[in-house]
Amino acid sequence: MDINLCYRIGKIRLEKGLNKREFADILEIPGSIISDIENCKREPSKDILHKLSDKFSISLNWLYYGAGPKHLAEACIEEKHPLVSNIETLIKDNLKEVESRLTSLENKFEYTVATGGESYCSESEPEYVALPLAGDTTAVPDNSLIVKVPLRFIKTKLSNYYAIRVKDNSMIDALIPDGSLAIIRKSTVPVNGKIQLVLLDNRATFKRLRQEEDKSWTLCYEDGTGRTAPLGDIPVQGDFVAVLPPLSRPQKREE
Repeated sequence: MDINLCYRIGKIRLEKGLNKREFADILEIPGSIISDIENCKREPSKDILHKLSDKFSISLNWLYYGAGPKHLAEACIEEKHPLVSNIETLIKDNLKEVESRLTSLENKFEYTVATGGESYCSESEPEYVALPLAGDTTAVPDNSLIVKVPLRFIKTKLSNYYAIRVKDNSMIDALIPDGSLAIIRKSTVPVNGKIQLVLLDNRATFKRLRQEEDKSWTLCYEDGTGRTAPLGDIPVQGDFVAVLPPLSRPQKREE
């Protein structure tokens, strides 16, 4: 269960000055569901999240991950479809991060030229760390290839993390598109409501896990099909952390 996601939904309701019944009526769902979500007893479905985005002009990137601007004010003025607006917002947020890094590098270069020094420019960037890139069929990190990721995503030991290339669109509604690079935190424990990496049909893939009343586990696709599959003996490989900016590229590890 993503407690922060439930908190963000409750925050939207309070900011709009709505009680739970009024909020539920706008979203066209029973009031009990809103109570369960805000009390962290129920994971909000993608349909509810998309309605929130549509009705209140809220960025899906902010709803899912708490990242980037909350509102889609500019997109509403241009009367764009909410899905287009959300995709544009995600791209803009990632580009801002890339631009910030480029500005930092430019400042370091200018400082080095001005002072005649060499060591300052050759220092590694403290805000970024290198993670090994895993193969898409094994989810085993390949230490010969690395990906630079923002340090803010690393909450425990660096060795607990690696990156992997997403190979399908089964979680596109959760803003995890085919071809993107994602950060993984190693774990073998299934968690209800969490997006995790699993080995399905001998290929690493992301799915949201759901625990049923009989304690069994279900893999949930978020691609508009509503498909599910039993977890069974399928091994969990890790927890999804974040999608990296579109311009992120793997590189060979320096010897």
